[in-house]
Amino acid sequence: MLTGLEALAFAAAGAVLGVTVQRPAVAAAESRAENAEASAKANEEAAKTGVALAKAVEAKQNTVEERLENLKAPDRVAEGMKTELVELADIASSIRS
Repeated sequence: MLTGLEALAFAAAGAVLGVTVQRPAVAAAESRAENAEASAKANEEAAKTGVALAKAVEAKQNTVEERLENLKAPDRVAEGMKTELVELADIASSIRS
């Protein structure tokens, strides 16, 4: 009879000790999971922004012939390049907002 009680007492002590020992490991795992979820969300947003910017650049590229016609005069090249870069910067800025 005593052996059964000893086994029961040791099992109870082991369960209490196991829960106590595992609690910090579970908390650490939950923290890592939360960090991973936040990182994944940030990466998803960055990917969406990159795709939107790529589409904007492709749309501008589709009108490159027309834009080059407007830049044939040597004095308009720098002005045209500046305009293109400002437009792309504005697009990037609006996508991030």
